[in-house]
Amino acid sequence: MKYIANMKSHNIKAKGFTLVEIMVTLVVTGILVAISVVAYGDYKHKLLVSGLKSDLTTMAGAMENFRTFNNGYSTSSLPTNVSTYQATNGNGSVTLTDGVTIAGGSSDGKTFCIDAVNSSDPSTYYYIDSYTLSQGAQSGSCVDSRPVPQNLLAAMVSNSSIRITWD
Repeated sequence: MKYIANMKSHNIKAKGFTLVEIMVTLVVTGILVAISVVAYGDYKHKLLVSGLKSDLTTMAGAMENFRTFNNGYSTSSLPTNVSTYQATNGNGSVTLTDGVTIAGGSSDGKTFCIDAVNSSDPSTYYYIDSYTLSQGAQSGSCVDSRPVPQNLLAAMVSNSSIRITWD
């Protein structure tokens, strides 16, 4: 009898997972988490850039709207760190994305340049100006964009040369 009882105890299978199964599960879970974290960071950055570009396009539209009704761009400085920018002429308002800071405007009423940066990633900044308006917001800042000569004058010095001056 003792032999039969001992045989029955050997036929009982242990319930649970082996160490190898648990380790494989943890490795697969770790890989999936790593992929998710990288994808989420990229998603957040694209969302931030999209917000900056949208705010700049909206601000450029407000500047163009002001120019249409007033024969020139507004020369009053733009407020920074505001959630809503009320247009100077009272023809509307612009609501900015949370955390966006804008700077710039027009100093002469003929051209404008506006910078935008988000406080959650200060290393990413975009600008829009009256020259690149049709191309949309550009990476960089107004300072980085090409200088615009003011009061450009061209004068014929001789038959083979022209003198160009600007401020």
